[in-house]
Amino acid sequence: MNGSSWVRLTDEQMSGEALEPYGEGVLSDGYMVSKTPHEPGQKMLVVFAGEIWVALYEFTGGENIATFFPGDELVYVVAGTLTLTDSRRSEMRTFDQGERVLIPKGWQGSWANEGLYREVAVCSRDWLRPYTRTFQDGIVDPERRTTFLAVDPRGVSPEAGASHAAEPRSAHVHGGDLLVRVVEDDAGDWSSSFRDDRDVFVQLIRGDVVLRDDGYSEKFAAGDCFIVFGHASERWRSPNGYKALLVQAGVPADFRDAAARA
Repeated sequence: MNGSSWVRLTDEQMSGEALEPYGEGVLSDGYMVSKTPHEPGQKMLVVFAGEIWVALYEFTGGENIATFFPGDELVYVVAGTLTLTDSRRSEMRTFDQGERVLIPKGWQGSWANEGLYREVAVCSRDWLRPYTRTFQDGIVDPERRTTFLAVDPRGVSPEAGASHAAEPRSAHVHGGDLLVRVVEDDAGDWSSSFRDDRDVFVQLIRGDVVLRDDGYSEKFAAGDCFIVFGHASERWRSPNGYKALLVQAGVPADFRDAAARA
């Protein structure tokens, strides 16, 4: 781990060994009510709190009713299953180990688990603000704001997304409180950062990547998760090319400008 540039989600964290017990929940009050309580032994760990908020949770069983999600949340299911039922559309889907779902600000529905469940949650800062039902301005994808969205980076082909030749190809998946995109790059030498100096959660989908900053370097392999800090000046190198899921806060200026012109 490089304390000044990035932080890796460790094997101990992903396995639940490094998580800590908690009781009553830790986020905005009023957004969710318990229908079937979780069994004793809930655990969690906050990994990062900046422009985005990244934490791991583990609990057994239970079902909650979301009256109104206070902000976007990307969920990566590490163990067990998550079943979401949208109260507006009556849509129901179960997400298994290794799957991802984006739950948008304003979502209403049922969140249910069976057996032991563990997740990585990447949240917008709205989760840490006082509870409100007010939507932010500048929403890019209003048709997606009332239902959850399955995110499968393997099915995304970012062929024409890069704004500069030196940057990886990028495909925009969703834009709102969180910007979710898939990036892909070929094998090559060190390339400069492409994060617009924003904190970013990264999960490598394919390939290996070496990050280097201020003389320190670290290698990440497919499946690894890490957060790069906004002030970092890291460079990326991949011997055989890579594909990654990126989650940042907010919507980039070009998407906001396009929405304002629409």
